[in-house]
Amino acid sequence: MELEAIETWKSGKSRRRVAARSLFCFWAVRDLGISMGKLSRSSNLSLSGVSQSVARGEKMAEIKGFELLDKEL
Repeated sequence: MELEAIETWKSGKSRRRVAARSLFCFWAVRDLGISMGKLSRSSNLSLSGVSQSVARGEKMAEIKGFELLDKEL
């Protein structure tokens, strides 16, 4: 995403930041099994914001073929 990890969680809606955040939320919830509630609390995003990010990240991963490389973290 050409974005420093710390930039992902700064406030704002730049396209790169939203894309990185969405992919992270998708992989965290779907592949790593982190609950949306826990992710919401730890990321300062609302529960609905996390839910929307997961859906957006899923579409991005499917369309662009993005995959989480190491699911055994």
